[in-house]
Amino acid sequence: MVNFRKIEEGEPLLFRDRRNNEVYSEIVTFAGFAQTGHPVVEFENGRRLIVLPEQLSYPQEEEFVNIRIYRADRDWLAATMKYGDTMAEKIHTLIEEARPSQPSKFENGHHRSRAKPDTLYIHE
Repeated sequence: MVNFRKIEEGEPLLFRDRRNNEVYSEIVTFAGFAQTGHPVVEFENGRRLIVLPEQLSYPQEEEFVNIRIYRADRDWLAATMKYGDTMAEKIHTLIEEARPSQPSKFENGHHRSRAKPDTLYIHE
């Protein structure tokens, strides 16, 4: 959650928007407050938008997102889990195993240039 009492103009924030039943994320900069008191953010293309406070978070915050997974894949994961494991831990382990040894551009501090859906599909 963003602390709007301590935020400064130009500070980078993570903006999340739900469109067409998908969640899109994009790094934006804080541009101030509107007359209504709502935060105003600026996108990379210079476009400004009044947003709801709950649509913003700090980019360095570690947080969970909802993902879509096929029922058969979920059932298979559940059947192969050990006692005490969580689905999140199991999916994280699979991602770590599949991750290439070379860090991606997102892990090097670069930001997305366009909003992309935060939906993960896992196939066997």
